Amino acid sequence: MIKKALYIVSFSALLSPVLMAQSNLNQEVIAVGERELQVKEVYKQAFFPTEEDTVVRKKESSYQIDPVLYKTKYVPDTIVPANLRILEPLSSLNRFYAKAGLGLYTTSMADIYYNSLRNRKTGLAIAFNHRASKGGIDELPNKGAFSDNKIALNGRVMGKKAKLDGGLEFQSIGRNVIQPLYNDANLSSRQRDSKVSHEIVRANANVIKLQRKRKDLGLELNTKLNYTRFYDDSELGFLIGAGGSKKMGNEIFGAKVSADYNKYGNEPTNASTIIKISPQVETNTEQFYVKAGLSIQGNLQDSKSNFSFFPNIEFRAILADNKFTPYASFTGNYLRNNLSEILTVNPYLYDTQSLKNSREKINLLIGARTKLGKNASFDFNYRFQNTDDHLFYAQALLSTGEDNGVYTLIYDNLKASTVSLELSAIASRKLEFITSFQYHSYTTKVLSEAYYLPNLESKLVAKYTIQKKLIVNLGLSFIGERTAGESLVATGGDSEPLISLRAPIQSTLKAYADLGLGFEYRYNRRLSAFVNFNNVLSAKYQQFNPYQAQRFGVLGGLSYTF
Repeated sequence: MIKKALYIVSFSALLSPVLMAQSNLNQEVIAVGERELQVKEVYKQAFFPTEEDTVVRKKESSYQIDPVLYKTKYVPDTIVPANLRILEPLSSLNRFYAKAGLGLYTTSMADIYYNSLRNRKTGLAIAFNHRASKGGIDELPNKGAFSDNKIALNGRVMGKKAKLDGGLEFQSIGRNVIQPLYNDANLSSRQRDSKVSHEIVRANANVIKLQRKRKDLGLELNTKLNYTRFYDDSELGFLIGAGGSKKMGNEIFGAKVSADYNKYGNEPTNASTIIKISPQVETNTEQFYVKAGLSIQGNLQDSKSNFSFFPNIEFRAILADNKFTPYASFTGNYLRNNLSEILTVNPYLYDTQSLKNSREKINLLIGARTKLGKNASFDFNYRFQNTDDHLFYAQALLSTGEDNGVYTLIYDNLKASTVSLELSAIASRKLEFITSFQYHSYTTKVLSEAYYLPNLESKLVAKYTIQKKLIVNLGLSFIGERTAGESLVATGGDSEPLISLRAPIQSTLKAYADLGLGFEYRYNRRLSAFVNFNNVLSAKYQQFNPYQAQRFGVLGGLSYTF
């Protein structure tokens, strides 16, 4: 009881002030003194709210450019396996390949190639090519028999600072031609026939300084040598050139210089030197390639010096995901005319009069290449050339009016326009083909026509694979009409004739189509057999008058590799 009485007394003592305060709520209280409107600092919050962004902020990156050209790996586009048409995978690389055959008119052919295996430091390759036939053409002396042989040796040596490569080649060209050796009416045409053989030797060597770093200066030295035996005379020519390049940013600055000397026989008029100095700058990105340069060239011949400035401009763009590639070039040049190149085109040359170099003032090319799906492409372009002293072939005609089969060289200014179309496609795993068409338009200054140059050219090459081992090859070429020019030859007794270019006589060579068909059976990856049918249509045509091409011919043989 006492405990409960203590609780009641305590609670009453605490409640009495509250009740007393409630009773005074309606009283007015007047305070005198300075009033503080602000809440004292002690009652303020010690922190303030901040806004937090959910975006993660990173420091700006800084790049240090290292002036060193790093090697990067190039990953080419994946090729659809079906397009490879692999008959049988090679277990190893082969060094040796040989192909030989025999045909009608005692025609023989042989191709032999030897290559050293892949080596980072050295490389060696040897090639031998042989073509010969008794002709079988009744209209020609000795029935148009011919023989062509060529052997070539090429090598490469790779060092730590430079690369050396070069080659040596020997070529023999044999033909039976009608030559006006003497003005003797008692000589029969067969007695005037003569087997002619021209020998050509070519050699070249190149030294290239390797660029290990981006800042390195690229250097190159090249030399060429030509020797040709032409009847009792000979031709000697050599070229020496050098070039350098330096990459600065995305541009490559470079320059090339060369001196090209050539002399035929003992006449000083047949000696000439072409000098070239060609600075240029080029840039190459993933989509565009541009080269701009100027070539300063001089032609020194017959105690005369002619200097010209030629543009050296190229452009290429890769657009629409590599489906459309426009390109263009604008160049000019002094063109070397030498016997080593002329005789490979026309082996029936008898007299040169004088060898002159051609000046190609303008060579303009504009075109584009486009992809048609994954397995086809189409290329079209237009080319314009303006050349002074363009080389033409003219058949020599005896003053007695007799025909013969030897040629001389004449020169005239030529403007040529060419439209070219080309379509290539892999139609399926078995069929692939390429076809082209060219239309030419010519304008000459003195000659009424451009001798031996056709207005129309067209080609079709196709390959069809039957059950992987049997392959059918087809080749069809069409050449339009050409104008053949003849020049009078004045003879002087028993001496060799003097060729005159007066009163040219013209004739027309008919258009022709030449169809070839070949079959190849691959017994295995090393051994195969082939048979080729040439001039299936038996077209009667001449590349150079009066030399008829072989009519229908068959050639078969074997090929082996190991």
